[in-house]
Amino acid sequence: MQNLEDQKPEDFSGEKRKSKNQRTGKQKEQKLDFLSSYFQERTNRTYYGFLNYVREEIISSNYAEVNVDHWRRNDDNWFGQFIKAAEQNVDKSSFESLKEMESLARIQHMQQFKKFWDDVMEKCEKPAKSTPEDPAKSAKSISKISQFRSTKSASEVATSPTQSTSPSIEQLIAGFITGDADPFTKEAYKQLIAGDIRIFMELLRVSLDKRSRMSLSKANEEVLQGILEQRIPPRYFVPQLHMIMDGRKVKGSGRYGFADIFVLSEGGDCVALELKYVNLAGLIRGSTGNYDKEYGANELHSLDLSLPNESEQSLLARLYIYWSVKEGKWNRTTINEILDNGMDQLSKYLNVIAKGPVPDENHKFSGVCDERLNATKSKPVQLRGFVVLVAGFRTFLWRAVEEKSIKHKYYVA
Repeated sequence: MQNLEDQKPEDFSGEKRKSKNQRTGKQKEQKLDFLSSYFQERTNRTYYGFLNYVREEIISSNYAEVNVDHWRRNDDNWFGQFIKAAEQNVDKSSFESLKEMESLARIQHMQQFKKFWDDVMEKCEKPAKSTPEDPAKSAKSISKISQFRSTKSASEVATSPTQSTSPSIEQLIAGFITGDADPFTKEAYKQLIAGDIRIFMELLRVSLDKRSRMSLSKANEEVLQGILEQRIPPRYFVPQLHMIMDGRKVKGSGRYGFADIFVLSEGGDCVALELKYVNLAGLIRGSTGNYDKEYGANELHSLDLSLPNESEQSLLARLYIYWSVKEGKWNRTTINEILDNGMDQLSKYLNVIAKGPVPDENHKFSGVCDERLNATKSKPVQLRGFVVLVAGFRTFLWRAVEEKSIKHKYYVA
């Protein structure tokens, strides 16, 4: 992480914390002034700096949720307080820039924020351990899953005042479906729909960075797609969107098309993702000319570590050798050609998606032909597209195709 200034956070979510240091209303007002003082005293304002600024106050007042295992819950609380204080103390243009940069920083430097909260929670007073839940009661709560309606958001699932403050199974499922349970996923999705893929790509980077070198040889576009799908709220995407590209053609000659991931939104704006995965063995074959050798995990890992250090120009020029099952032979291409071909393909997909659903039952015309989607006429909304290329687990390239204004609003059937 960059050298972040020394500073810290605080929790003023409406929930009162039960601790021996519970504060009076007057003390809370003083605390709000204290949060604002960070922005008044500092010119280089960061969320991490904010956390360090109020660190001792969190510990002394026991204001971290030490009764929860996951550090993110504390981090979400305090990031919310940071944003509220920033909105009240900086001008609008600076606030928007600060919010975007610090949202990204939370993802890029996740381990450092985790370390901060692990240390804080360790120093806070630990509550008494609760009695284990009755297995019979657990079984009853699990049985409620079948009654859960996925159309509810996490906030709509009611909780009795006498129940535990821990999320119920219904709330957890609802949060997963809508993206509310994971603020990183929620923010990445929001920015992706708006046309900014950077946070989404950072989440992908974090996910791939944890994978073992032993899986490098078997990684492919299906693996990449599976990981990306975990970073989009399930309610808002359709994998392998089915389209009629040219109704005059027969199957196998360009009649059908399948967009890898089609991302939807409540407002109608949507995004199509075209994925390209470059296996590292193909790049080694391209540089050595040895097509027959099987490359081991250590060789692939070595290239995986060095590849991100190459310039984009050098990377795009790299020769890539792959086996074509359809043609029964080795083929040669470059990373640049893979990206260009992906851009061309995605542009064609957007043209078809823009036409709306196929207008006839015999599918003689182009359009979307997917039983998982419905569409209605709407005011103009934006259709965007990105080609995402990943080489190994640490090298990422992406390109945006020209967006389109369409008059169809797609939604999951």
